[in-house]
Amino acid sequence: MPSQLVTPVRLAVSPRPEPSLAEELAQASDPASLLATAWRLTYLDPLRAASFGARAAELAEAQGDARTAVYGRFLQAFCEIRYGSHEQGASWLDAVEPAFDRLDDQRGRWLCQDARAIVLRREGRYADSQRMTVALMALPAAARAPIDRFITLVSFCINCKLLGRLDDSLRAHYRTAMLADEIGDETLQAVALGNLGGMLFDVYQLDDARPVLTRAMALGDRIGSRLVTGTAAINLLLVHAECGEHGAAHRVLVDYVLNADKVMPERLPAWNAEIALALIGVGELARAEAVLAGGMVHNAADGSTGAIWTWVKGRLLLAQGRPADALTLCLQRIDAHTPTSMTSEEIDLPFDRMKLHEVVCEASETLGDHAIALHALRTAYRLRDQLMAAAAKAREIALELQHELSQAKAARDSALQRQAEAERDRRRLEELNRALEESRATLESRVAERTAQLLHAKQEAEAASRAKSAFLANMSHEIRTPLNGVIGMTEMLLGSALDARQQRYAEVVQHSAEQLLAVLNDILDYSKIEAGHIELESRPLSPCKLLGEVVE
Repeated sequence: MPSQLVTPVRLAVSPRPEPSLAEELAQASDPASLLATAWRLTYLDPLRAASFGARAAELAEAQGDARTAVYGRFLQAFCEIRYGSHEQGASWLDAVEPAFDRLDDQRGRWLCQDARAIVLRREGRYADSQRMTVALMALPAAARAPIDRFITLVSFCINCKLLGRLDDSLRAHYRTAMLADEIGDETLQAVALGNLGGMLFDVYQLDDARPVLTRAMALGDRIGSRLVTGTAAINLLLVHAECGEHGAAHRVLVDYVLNADKVMPERLPAWNAEIALALIGVGELARAEAVLAGGMVHNAADGSTGAIWTWVKGRLLLAQGRPADALTLCLQRIDAHTPTSMTSEEIDLPFDRMKLHEVVCEASETLGDHAIALHALRTAYRLRDQLMAAAAKAREIALELQHELSQAKAARDSALQRQAEAERDRRRLEELNRALEESRATLESRVAERTAQLLHAKQEAEAASRAKSAFLANMSHEIRTPLNGVIGMTEMLLGSALDARQQRYAEVVQHSAEQLLAVLNDILDYSKIEAGHIELESRPLSPCKLLGEVVE
């Protein structure tokens, strides 16, 4: 590729325009929101996360909020440990731990142990770091926040890789991705995918690594995490280079790694070997040499050393026609980091050892030393076979975890379905209860309305009854007065001189008047019965007389 198509390499890439961090922090007044932002930025932009954590601590201390203050100081120390000076971060952590003890904050104590494990890894004490991480992983999942478990699991992945336990590391990387999906945070998902893609590359699963890294880059780009995007881009660059796709590797370099909108410029020195590898692939040897002049850079994130820098430098020396220098450089690295002479914490990864032996083989063959070339070739093939076996194991692990994930998903879906059904039943019960309450309220109103109607009808009936009684009383009084006059005059008439016929007629009139008076008395008795004033009398009765009167 012509050099004019390539932007000159600048490790000090001009940063993209951003709001002034000092102005942003000066305007902040709520320590809790600052702390939440710092947590969110931990994997997006650790430098800003540290600044936000420190500012949150200052404001919280001024407001007397001890818990927010100590968490702000912790985040400042944590980001410094991961991406800056772990010695400085550890000294800050020394001041934070007693504060968590005073607050009796168990979560804070566990987070400090996570940070201590990272310090041990940065110091090269991988086994000690792993023991601390395993102890944290043994805690009940329900006792820790998901983000805290994620931090611990990431450390476990890196430690397993550095200790040469690639199978355990790969399995843990898959579980990290599953945990990120469970949490549902895109930042954590991007971090987990980027780490998983890098691990798949380490076990030579190049075809599987490519789509995972591409997705991690896209996700990191979408959420604005230049750290995640840059890490995934560097690993994708290595995949393209290993597959001989040098043009694709160079495009990743230009479009992502050297693009300040995509990648944090502060991270570029840690990737000088990968950048140089992409430049060597397109023949940019002078620029690759300038990049590698920075020397071996200790990777703050995963604790790795300069194995990749050595074999990339060897590749550059071969491309420059200096096979003897390449041979000497790589043999020194191999002799200093052989499995027989070093502990597991000091052995280079199988992939890096394979690349070192490939450089030795090519350099020896160029120099005519076929014995060394043959030995290096056999060693490289043996390491490649190990990587292929690891790749096969990786596929097996992936299938196992996919099966486990599908079972977990089925169980989760079943639980969600049961939860949804329970929610539907709850809502239906609430609706029935509301309907019952409404019906009860309506029933009471209907009963009250009917009671009022009946009471009104009763009152009307009583009024009618009283009116009838009054009417009967008045009527009987009005009728009784003239009737008494008829009876009196009839008695007077009977006392006068009458013939037999007149006597009989007068007696009939008198008897009829008395019968009418009896009827009136009976009507008055009904009124007395309704009024409850009836009085019973005992009087003599002559049936013969009664029959005679009826017949007459």
